[in-house]
Amino acid sequence: MIELLIDDRNTIQHRFGFPNAQTVYYYLEQVVTFFRRFLDNEYGVDLADVLKDHLSRENLSILGLAEQEVNEEAALDRLFALSPASAVLQAFNLVESCFLALIDLKPSARGRPVIPWQHPDFPHLLNDLANEGYISPESVGKFRLLLDTRNRAAHATHFQGEESLPNWAEAMEVAKDLLRGLARAIQEDFAATRKERGKRSARPPMEEPEDSTDGDEGKD
Repeated sequence: MIELLIDDRNTIQHRFGFPNAQTVYYYLEQVVTFFRRFLDNEYGVDLADVLKDHLSRENLSILGLAEQEVNEEAALDRLFALSPASAVLQAFNLVESCFLALIDLKPSARGRPVIPWQHPDFPHLLNDLANEGYISPESVGKFRLLLDTRNRAAHATHFQGEESLPNWAEAMEVAKDLLRGLARAIQEDFAATRKERGKRSARPPMEEPEDSTDGDEGKD
């Protein structure tokens, strides 16, 4: 895997000459994601702890490695100014992490990644969050826009040559609203309250469907 990352790096530098910002930040995201998982699984080491002695807090924020309690939105805004696509990707990853922290999803028997929005109860979760005032009704309606824009950023090469451009700013505003609401819902233990209501209404608990797809395919 490390050799593949090195090959990608060499391709970006030599074959394409001068890559654009979107390509660079997408590559950085892939590298950071891999090394976070690799160092944690193999050595029990956190990548942010390794890099904090070598990078400034601002640069750690751009890589998505700064502590979240320090003005997360400001870090996203700085990244958005450099690369809107990369900022949307990072914001979506944060939204995904918040959903996983909010709800207790059980992995499938085959160990596939947990993808909250593939569960049939997910639309109900969004509506419940809006009804309780955690997120705006507009964000419920625009979650698909955020997901599609994330996919557009993640698979940019598939959309080269298209005249229409994604509305990065609109997607970012949806992500910010979700992040604010989800952070408050986690703090106030909304999941426990909703679970009790679910028992009374006989709504099934959120578990990953056995026939769901994994990886980026599940996000498209």
